[in-house]
Amino acid sequence: MSSPKTHNNMIAIVLVLFITIMGVAENAAALMLEMSVEELSSGADSIIVGRVLHRKSHWNRDKTEIYTRVVISTEERLKGSAHSGNIAIVIPGGQIGDTTVEVTDVPDFSVGEKVVIFVRPLTDQQVAEDGLVNTGDNTPWFRIHGGFQGKFSVHDDKVGKVPLMKFKERISKALTGEIPGNPESQNLLNSESISSVQTISGIFPSSASAGTNTLITISGSNLGASPGTPYFYYKSNVYYGCPSCVSSWSDSDVVVNVPVFKASDGYSASAGSGPVYLTTPAGDKSNSFPFSVTFSYGGSKWTGASPIVEFNVNPNGNTAFLRAVQDAADTWNAVPNKNFSFKFAGTTTAVNSATNQTNEIIWADLHDGSIIGQTSIRSSNGVISECDITFNTKFPWSTDASTPGKSMDVHTVALHEMGHWLNLRDLYGNVSGYPTDIDKVMYGYGSTGKQKRNLTIYDSMGMRYIYPGANPCAASLSLTGSTYHLFVPIINTNPNLWGDFLYDPAVSTTQVRLTNFGETTNPDGCEISQSSTLTLVDSNYILHIPEVIFDGISYRIDMTYVPTTDGLIWFMLSGVWKI
Repeated sequence: MSSPKTHNNMIAIVLVLFITIMGVAENAAALMLEMSVEELSSGADSIIVGRVLHRKSHWNRDKTEIYTRVVISTEERLKGSAHSGNIAIVIPGGQIGDTTVEVTDVPDFSVGEKVVIFVRPLTDQQVAEDGLVNTGDNTPWFRIHGGFQGKFSVHDDKVGKVPLMKFKERISKALTGEIPGNPESQNLLNSESISSVQTISGIFPSSASAGTNTLITISGSNLGASPGTPYFYYKSNVYYGCPSCVSSWSDSDVVVNVPVFKASDGYSASAGSGPVYLTTPAGDKSNSFPFSVTFSYGGSKWTGASPIVEFNVNPNGNTAFLRAVQDAADTWNAVPNKNFSFKFAGTTTAVNSATNQTNEIIWADLHDGSIIGQTSIRSSNGVISECDITFNTKFPWSTDASTPGKSMDVHTVALHEMGHWLNLRDLYGNVSGYPTDIDKVMYGYGSTGKQKRNLTIYDSMGMRYIYPGANPCAASLSLTGSTYHLFVPIINTNPNLWGDFLYDPAVSTTQVRLTNFGETTNPDGCEISQSSTLTLVDSNYILHIPEVIFDGISYRIDMTYVPTTDGLIWFMLSGVWKI
């Protein structure tokens, strides 16, 4: 039986497995308030154009925490009375030897880098409280205002694609009140003209996870014979161009890896849901095409086959706060088919995040009104050993059934920050008219009066990907290159069989082929309801598979036998349901 060899038919029939993900239209870091350049300008004590002279990580005075000292020469001061010479920026976290402390939502700096930074000075009391060690040069200490949002890299006298002079003019206008905050017209990046020739017509699959080495195929026409650059949406009208993500490039198909990356501000970032486009080596830009990122994984994890991560809480005497944090942990614990759990281990008197072999959740002043909650992740050689969460006391907090308009919800923020303990990264997709990340728990922006006390299916997928559960009875679908492999461990025939199926679009765009089978030798523990069944219905053989796990999601699928004359056994998907 011949099959149509068109890309549209491949999407229509095979990608029914992705029906729960396609076309979603909703709008590792701390939860942040989104800030515009205007808001940053208003809140910072000083705005400086400068260059990074050196950076070094240190233990604090009590050797309980690592911080990084970044020394920046002041080339130009746009606001405030900051020291005219060098200044020292304190960045929580860093690396000393094999010990790494990653603190979410803080920027990173490279020696020699030119930057525009929005800063606030540290008082002597704050320097003492943080245990900062002065190196003897009396360089004044500052903190970045707005977390990673308060640092902009300058390359070739441009901030993104905006000339530095224009960017400074925007700051100047913000300081004099000439333009409103968060102006929609101020798009900082990606103003290239769109080519009328280079056209994207589809992305397969239309959704995928980031940081998991997942390949997607961008199809179209006149994409060029030489590799160009794919661009993924990141945040705030900023796109990430990733030429190193390209696996193959032809005039009609571009295969790329969905990336995680270090953003220009040093933030551990990820591709997000939204527009995707391509550019040629000559700089021609294709049309944008919608794409969904299901979740993003940072790469490191807790050790063990089924980690149980204990945590202690200092709720500042508020038992409702304590209960809300435990409820958030139980929300993650309720995810099915995973091997990971959180366990409440009691209260603590800790008032600061510290390296002490204890996972602690506290309330403290983060000295920044844009950071709602912040996670510290301690790891070595890709293995997480300890995490802390700090809720910012600059905000009022609530556990009410309906969160007051000026308060933050404890359960919501705890749920998000515990996602970082799993090493799920923030997603920022929020472009109107495209798939977005707004409804996900791991959406990186938060706000007062809002609640997200339930995980989306995508948040759960991330947890199951990192810590997959064992289900010997469930079928599994995996993707290698462009070929799908479906393994069915038990088919309720006589005797019970296992079967291997292959979907290769280069061979057939509509059908899957049985490539191997054999007798199931150990069906113990598999309930009959979990076994796949082969039955004859209206002269058609139907293979009913009650559970197929793909990318952390469970589906129930039916496949119909297709008679052919080539001596092979072919099936066509005839039904798919998410379970």
